[in-house]
This record gives sequence, structure tokens and C-alpha cells, in this order.
Amino acid sequence: DGSIDLGVPTWSAGNYGQAKDINDSGTVAGLVGTVPYNIRGCIWINGEMLQVPTFGGDESQCLALNELNDVVGFSRLESGQMRGFVVPTGNVDNIIELEAPEGGGAQATDINEQRVICGWGLNEDSTFHALKWSIEGGMEFLGEPAGWETFAYDINESGWIVGRAIA
Repeated sequence: DGSIDLGVPTWSAGNYGQAKDINDSGTVAGLVGTVPYNIRGCIWINGEMLQVPTFGGDESQCLALNELNDVVGFSRLESGQMRGFVVPTGNVDNIIELEAPEGGGAQATDINEQRVICGWGLNEDSTFHALKWSIEGGMEFLGEPAGWETFAYDINESGWIVGRAIA
């Protein structure tokens, strides 16, 4: 019946906000703050706005969530590099930093109900590679044709991952 203003929490550095994903229970993942810096990931859950911390840098963003309220995105280190994260069941006190390629950064873009996460990482040679994270397998490179860069954006319940490749 129309749109709902989720508002901006008092802890936000500014009045900018974006909702990025919503699940069937109405939990929303997104970001609030000021552009280009002081952006913080935000989880709207049970009428409360929770801030997702950075890993010492100036930005975090929530990009997707599943039906279990697990939220994924990225947070910056003090060095400015990105690290993917997962917030299990929307509990920001239990945030988990995901492994990144050697010397590079990473971003988590989606998570399914089996808690398999997809995203991409940047190697120290400045090339991008599609990634998958799981409890059993840790971080896995999804592979790419020689000389290509790849990005993973979405994963379904069967574990199929889609994204793009650039020659």
C-alpha cells in the first residue's frame, strides 16, 4: 500500500540511506550515512536499526540477506581494503570477517539458506575473481577463462551462482 520511510538512525553520520534487500519476514539490509565516506551497513530487524561496524576503516555496507536473517556485505579495513562479512541471524555482535585473496580485498554479495556466500575478490595484482565461501570449503575461487576477470553477484538455493566476466 505504498512506500515506508525506514528513517535514519540517530547514530548515522548523515541523512542518506538505501535499502538493498528484504526477506519474507520483513528484515531489510542496506546502508545509511554520508557519501562518499561515513557509510555504515544497517540492518532493520524487529523495528530496530542495527549498525554494522567497520573493520577499522570508514565504510561498511549490507548488500543481501537470506530467510535466516544472515546478512552479507563488505567493510573496510583501516588500510582501505574491503573485506566481505557475514552477520549470522542479524546479530551484529557476531560479525564474521571472510577470507580474502592474498594481498587483496573482497566483497560478499549474496547468501542462500544453506549459508553459502558468493562475491568477488581483488588479488594483489589488481585482478578480480568470483568467489564462494562456505563453512566446509572456506574461500574458493570459482575459476575464469585465462585473462578474464569475474564477479559473482547472486546464489540460489541450488547453489547456482550468476555474475559477469570481462575479457
